Amino acid sequence: MSSFFDKVKQATSDAADAVKDNVQEAKIKNEIVRTYEELGQKAFDLFEEGKIKSTALRPHVKHIRELKEQLAAVDQPDYVKDTKKS
Repeated sequence: MSSFFDKVKQATSDAADAVKDNVQEAKIKNEIVRTYEELGQKAFDLFEEGKIKSTALRPHVKHIRELKEQLAAVDQPDYVKDTKKS
């Protein structure tokens, strides 16, 4: 019977190790995504400041500007929106 319990114990240990590996992998991937976001924000800021010029960045910067305009329009109180229609 001890052989059965040894196998269960080993399987449990292996599963725990796999979970630990997956958690570590997820943490690293999240850090990569966060770093890309920071890099993108920095590139956008530098582009806006005229410190970098790149035709490859231009469509992305344009899209972010458009999204910010849309957000500003959504965030405005209703009374401000109504006065703009007049």
